[in-house]
Amino acid sequence: MMDKQPRRYDPAVIASLWPVVEPVSSMAEALAQLSVQDKRHELQGLPANKTSLYDWLNQHLPPLMALHARMTGLKVAVCASLWHKQLVDLLFPTLVALRWQFGYVPSLSRNAIGLDIEENGRITTISIAGSGFCSNDDIELDQRLATLLRDFGELFTGLFVEQSVNGKRFWGNLGNALAQGFTRQGVQVKPERATALAEHINLWMQQIMPEFAKLTEVKAVADSATGALYVRRHTCCLKYKLNRARMCKTCILVDEQEQYDHYRQALAHATPV
Repeated sequence: MMDKQPRRYDPAVIASLWPVVEPVSSMAEALAQLSVQDKRHELQGLPANKTSLYDWLNQHLPPLMALHARMTGLKVAVCASLWHKQLVDLLFPTLVALRWQFGYVPSLSRNAIGLDIEENGRITTISIAGSGFCSNDDIELDQRLATLLRDFGELFTGLFVEQSVNGKRFWGNLGNALAQGFTRQGVQVKPERATALAEHINLWMQQIMPEFAKLTEVKAVADSATGALYVRRHTCCLKYKLNRARMCKTCILVDEQEQYDHYRQALAHATPV
């Protein structure tokens, strides 16, 4: 009996989330355009970085997390998970948009990601060096992005494990950040498209991070006028330990029906599409 082939996503379904744009001449230009479209895209494209994220983390992460633990009264594991979530939220939603809207995927090395950071650990600017890879070939782009994810894990997992962020939480934060790249665009979609979009995004996630895709799920909600995408995590970043009243709406600790109702209610204030 032949092995059952995994279902493939339809690139056209996912690409429809983004507006059609004119081709750009560089990855840096693409990143600049994304920032104009949505100020949450803070990742910049630079020919070289002054401060390497990898070097900075090796030197400063342990004392910074110890400081945060003393200031908050929380364990280092909580502080490190929240800081890691801040980091990947600055990177990966933008990398999703860069791949899907402009067909660019950066290459990753020890010195590719740079940052400016305050003494308290707040990242003020973040950048990625290099020209990146550009293509219209979805298979090639996915392979490149999957490689980037593996390289990111190899570079940084150990540093966060040393701060008691286990692999499941590391990849759960990262998968959530990837999914946010889609849900930011899927705030208002045609109601008849919402379920298909969520299904194909999840198939895409399974393809580029097969070992960890199950840690994050993109879901759909719709009424008669409009639809939206949202994330349900299957891990917790531990934010609730800092402030339970501000628990992430995507968290596995939130009842699934309560989560659905929250996003369903938000549709009542959305403009029909």
